[in-house]
Formats: sequence, C-alpha cells, structure tokens
Amino acid sequence: MKPRDRELAIVVSAALLLALPFLGKGFQVDEPFFLDRARELVSGASWTPRAWSDYNNNPPMILWLLAAATRLAGESEAALRALFLPLDALAAASLYLLFARFLKKPLAWALLAVLSPAYALNMGHLMAEKPAMAFGAAAVYALVRGADERRRGWLAASAALLSAAVMSKYAAVALVPAAAWYLRRRGFGAGSLSGYLALAGLAPGAYLLANTLQGGVVLSGAAATMAGASSGAWASGPHRVRSLLAFFGGLAVLPMFWPLTARRGALIASAAGAALVFSPWLDSASVRPLDRAFGAWLAAGSLAAVFALASSPRGRGRDLWLPWLVASTAVAAAYWSVMARVVLFAIPPLILALGETFEARAERGAARLPWAGAAAAACLSLSLGWVDFRYAGAQKDLASELASRGRPVWCAAKLGLRHYLLRAGARPLDTEADWESVRPGELVVFAKTTTNFSPARPRRVNAERRLVVSVVPLRLISGFGGEGGFYSNISGFLPFSPSTEPVEEFTVVEPL
Repeated sequence: MKPRDRELAIVVSAALLLALPFLGKGFQVDEPFFLDRARELVSGASWTPRAWSDYNNNPPMILWLLAAATRLAGESEAALRALFLPLDALAAASLYLLFARFLKKPLAWALLAVLSPAYALNMGHLMAEKPAMAFGAAAVYALVRGADERRRGWLAASAALLSAAVMSKYAAVALVPAAAWYLRRRGFGAGSLSGYLALAGLAPGAYLLANTLQGGVVLSGAAATMAGASSGAWASGPHRVRSLLAFFGGLAVLPMFWPLTARRGALIASAAGAALVFSPWLDSASVRPLDRAFGAWLAAGSLAAVFALASSPRGRGRDLWLPWLVASTAVAAAYWSVMARVVLFAIPPLILALGETFEARAERGAARLPWAGAAAAACLSLSLGWVDFRYAGAQKDLASELASRGRPVWCAAKLGLRHYLLRAGARPLDTEADWESVRPGELVVFAKTTTNFSPARPRRVNAERRLVVSVVPLRLISGFGGEGGFYSNISGFLPFSPSTEPVEEFTVVEPL
C-alpha cells in the first residue's frame, strides 16, 4: 500500500472509530423532527416544497435520505446511524485528499479535522449538517482536482456535489465563494465559472422556484427564524463576538495551544483582545468566573490563529482556504443561535490554513503541534460524546419508565424526551389549556433544558425531581448557570462548559 493510501485509510478509520461507540445514542435535538417527516414520506403522505418548508427551514436532502434509510432499517438508533456512516467516510476521505494537495505532511492535520468536536459531534447526528459536510467536502476536493488538472469531469462532479450540499443545508452556500474564487485564480473565464455555478445552483434553484410558486414560505420562514434568534440579550454584539471566538477556539482545538504557537507580539495582542471581549462590563447576564476565564482562553486562541494567518507567507492553498474561511465565518455570524452546526463548515479551512502556515514557518517543534492537537481533539471529542450519550440516553430511559407505569402522561419537554414519550402514547403539553386538561393521577414531565412552558395557574401537585449527572466535567448545554451552548449558543457563549452541574433535571408532576 502506498503511503498516501495508508494515510487515507488511517483518517477514514479514525473518523469511523470515533463514531462507533455512540451508534446507539438516543435520538435528540432535531433528529426526532426529521424522523417524523421521513415517516410521513415513507407512509405515502403528500409532499411539496411548501409542505416541507412549513415545518422547517432546512432544504429536504436529509428528509429524502432518512426516508430511504428508515425503509431499510426502521427507526433503530444504531441501525440508522450505521447506515449513514458512509457519509462520515466520504467527508473524512475528502478532507484528507484535499489536505494532501496543499500540505507536505497532511496526516496529522486531517486527523485533527475529523477528530475535532465540531466534526465528531455534528457528524454523529442524523441532521442536515451530516450530508452537507460530506457532500461539501467532496465538492471542494473535486473542485481543486478539476481546476488544477483542467478536468471538466471533476468540475462537473464538484458542481453536482455542491448542489447536494446546499440541498442539505443552506449554510453550505459558504462554499460557493470559495469555489468561484479558486476557479478565477486558476485562470477559468467567466463562461466556465458561470457554467459551474449554474450547474451547482440547478437543484436549489428549482426547489426555491417551486416553493415561490406555492407562496414562497422558504425564504420568509428562514428570515423569520433568523430574526427571532437575533433578538434578546444573547444576540447582543458582545455575546456574538464571544460566541464566534470561543466556538472557533474550542471546536478547532489547536487554537487552545496558542501560548505555544503565537509569537510574542501576537501573544500579547491576543491575550489583551480576549481580556477586553470577556471583560465584566460587556456581560449581558451573570457569568461564572471559570466560564469567563475559559472563554477568554478560547478567544485568545482564535485571535492568535488570526494573527498567524495574517502574517503567514502566501501559500498555494490561500486561494482556497481564505474565501472559504471568510464566507463560513460570515454565515456563522449571520445564522445565529446554532453556532456549533454552522462553525462546522469553517473548521476544515481553518485547520488547512494553520497547516499551511506552520509548514511554511518550519519552526522547531512545529511538526509536533498538529499531533498534539489531534490527540487532544480525540480525548475531548470522546469525553463530550460520552456526556452527550448520557444526556440522550436519560431522556429515552425516562420515557420508557413512565410508559411502563400504565398511567396517562403529558410531556411539556421538547426534543428527544418528547419524541420517545409521544411514541409511547403520551400527549404534548404546550399551552395553559393543556395544563388545565390534566386530571388528578395523570403525570406531567418537565425538563430543565428543553421545557419553555411555565403554567400560569398554580395547582397542588406531587412533584418528583430527578437529576441526571455525569462524572465527566464538561457540559454541552447548561441549564443551571453555566455557559455551555453547543446546541444553541442562546444558552451560552461557550461550545462546552467546564462544569460538574447536572446534565439534565427532570420534574415529574402529578396534580392532586
């Protein structure tokens, strides 16, 4: 086996091995939503672009894939996740092959990319980011190969894959400026560029046109969602800047090593900039000292990375990673509230850029940094994956236990717990009228992190409180005062919070 083939196998195997322990994880976050829509499609329910967009702002690729998978495997968590592993392999292989075109020693950098929490956790979910990342990474590799080798077959494949990525998630549109700029820098004229973009936009354009003819709710719905997510203290300027810097620093992992990588001037400037961004007078709510210090550390790493890239010699990869990174960052800044999902698309160009920069420096000991980063990323992703596994499993277990009691159950929680309870026959509780309809002896379930309904009229009840704990001192989402905001940075400016607070709190209420 050739060295590059062996390295390719290592990167793909690492990505798959990181996913295997969590194949049986309970459905959570937006997975139940997509599964419900896929079930409707499998059952023969009518579907149009308007009907789909009435439910959700994402384009329909994940729905089609899930519908096909559920026809084969039902709704077994492990079976469905296993069926989607080829997308993990495609993304990992594409990233390695892409890095290998620009870096002398791509193995460690590619491992860092696929072992990072941004990649590992997002690719572990049956949500839109998974196919978008797989098709998007493959599209970029095919683009570079087609442009460099003047092979139109590869360019056509790239355009088709880019179309599939955008049909998976609109955030993948950040790849379009990168593709256009790279083609122009490689000498392709306006005609070739227009043809590429037309092919890439064919499916998304047809989808949006069909929706426009049926009322145009796709774009208006997306605008309303973004407007809603951009209101409130969590969308203030300081919180946005904190989130961007902390998520880039924490999810790319290598920026955490900034004291070892930054030169003296950049180190001082990075530390000063982070201290300013996380100063107490910019707080929009109470912030724990540990979260503030950790956020400042991550932010300093991101700023150090910016200084390193700004001062690096111009490499051949800059024509790709610079527009890709800038466009992805712009999308992350605009598409608010689900920062980790959107930052996913910015992590590969950031790591590629750092790889090219460090190789150009050729500093003593620099070759060890990506290996240290990859090892740290693997440990961090496994730790966060375990906490996430515990969080999802607790929801499924509680639903199973309550269903076994044989009493009517109402669910005031959302996401995974709601999915499993409703599938077991529970009823949703979302309004005051629902609360008034609950009879004595029936059960109502609330969850600390996912319940957004609070009854206005108090009733005498028996209440049972349950805490879900984890010995791993990291929290992806904080409901007890921390700043963990992986699933929604509305709840915090950190991608994960160093904390021993409960993972979740369930309250089971029985009105008297």
